[in-house]
Amino acid sequence: MFFQINDEDGFLALLNSQQYCSFVDEDWSDEQLMQHFITQMQQKNLLLWQTCDNVDGGFWNIEVIVGIEHPQYGQQFSHDIRVSQGRLDLCCYSDLTMAAQFETIHLPVAQHEQYVIPLENGLYTVTVCKCFEDGEYSFEPMDTDPHFKIYIAPQLLDGLSWINKIPWSRYY
Repeated sequence: MFFQINDEDGFLALLNSQQYCSFVDEDWSDEQLMQHFITQMQQKNLLLWQTCDNVDGGFWNIEVIVGIEHPQYGQQFSHDIRVSQGRLDLCCYSDLTMAAQFETIHLPVAQHEQYVIPLENGLYTVTVCKCFEDGEYSFEPMDTDPHFKIYIAPQLLDGLSWINKIPWSRYY
């Protein structure tokens, strides 16, 4: 599967929209929101990462590979996520923050419902691989080289569920 998703804020996410608790507070703080994200990752409902430093956003090319082992990349991380209702959703930070602020916003938002990864229900290990060096990426409209490769495989070993910071983020 291949997706091109717009990210205006420097973060992307995979989420189980059925189990993810989106609302935080109408007046949330950055620290409060990031702690909420970390808690949701620990509960295996969310996987959030910073795309890169010093970017105002752009279109990221995401390649999703399901059910196979992945090659080693220089920059990668793995985390477990639970699938229910037969899907995970790829999501941008703007959608997460809107849902965090307004109880009436439900994820995925209507204009991003096409970013669906169909999977059998269960527990999966997801490995996100960054395919570029910071500062060496392109947002050319015709560019089809992936910026990130996401490998999704049924969970084989327990133990990847604890996370205490946002991957690749200097601040959280």
